[in-house]
Amino acid sequence: MVVERTFEKRDILIIAIVVALVLTVFALGYSQILHDDSDVPIIPVSPQNNTYEANVTFVLPSGNLIFHCELADTTEERQEGLMNRESLDNDTGMLFVFESSHEVSFWMKNTLIPLDIIFINATGYVVNIQEADPEPGIADDDLLRYPSNGPVLYALEINQGISAAEGIVPGTYVELQY
Repeated sequence: MVVERTFEKRDILIIAIVVALVLTVFALGYSQILHDDSDVPIIPVSPQNNTYEANVTFVLPSGNLIFHCELADTTEERQEGLMNRESLDNDTGMLFVFESSHEVSFWMKNTLIPLDIIFINATGYVVNIQEADPEPGIADDDLLRYPSNGPVLYALEINQGISAAEGIVPGTYVELQY
């Protein structure tokens, strides 16, 4: 004997709740992957050529903003940074790439250009931005420090004020190619 069962409103409601819970769990897990600060970058990174240049693209509501950058991915290059430079074009900068995500701190030793230091995590989001002013003639121990507000894999130095003028804020997504 076959018994036919009809779905009642209560049964449909239970199925809808289960489906909603499954989708919520999936969405939260996917969101965690996108915002995880692990040492493995998820952002698109691809070698463009052998000249050690980088393109940094900020994805903004007003449109993408691209900076053509020198790359500082060795200890020596990161220590030198933009020291003793007298100018920097508004569409250029220096991208610092670290071996792993960690909190970092910059200073303006022998740096002559006022800078925005944009700290970027491993998943491509701006963590924080520091406006850094030159401090000529200041002893190393007395130089101001400009820290990241959490683990970062990248830092970008550009002319000071561009971040505020263009709407680059913590949480802005960044695409990197180098």
